[in-house]
Amino acid sequence: MKKILVIDDAALMRNILKRMFASRGYEVCGQASGGEQGIQLYKDCRPDVVICDLKMKEMDGITCMQKILEYDPKARVIICSAQGRETFADVCKKEGAKDYIVKPFQVEEVIRVVERVLDDEDYKQLMMERAEQAGYSQKDVLDFFAAFRSVTDVDMGDEVVTKAYLKQVKDSVGIGAVAFLSAKMSLDKINGLVDILSGLCE
Repeated sequence: MKKILVIDDAALMRNILKRMFASRGYEVCGQASGGEQGIQLYKDCRPDVVICDLKMKEMDGITCMQKILEYDPKARVIICSAQGRETFADVCKKEGAKDYIVKPFQVEEVIRVVERVLDDEDYKQLMMERAEQAGYSQKDVLDFFAAFRSVTDVDMGDEVVTKAYLKQVKDSVGIGAVAFLSAKMSLDKINGLVDILSGLCE
């Protein structure tokens, strides 16, 4: 059972999220009313995903997330806020958030985002492991996907490395994309990473 930590200074919101996740088979391993408590609970229960409010009295969500990432760089934090996506989503993601949920939210949206973040991380890890076994660095893989996103016309929203995205990238290989990528890395490296990606899509 996947574990979720909820950090929000509003008791009502914490309870809503707890009931929501419990009804879908997730374990809410901790509820924190502030950043310091949330950081300690993260260390205690090591959740698979953290849902953290952006605006809190004691410590804002970005600072809380940064401290969690300092402790565990692999932490998966989703920022949740009433602030509009256009204003804050990019900032949160640049600071390390895996995704951004806008309040008020729909139950299905929250579950979809959590499942995607879990799925993204699983396939990202698989891609990294396969690439390392083949002699590529993590930077090679991240550069490959970053460059590919900039040249494909596939609208995957915030998705990064889900199986669905891997398939979209695999199907989007074309002359224009390869030409652009080849300016950043060798064709042999591109083809090798595409082969690894294709194997994960099977």
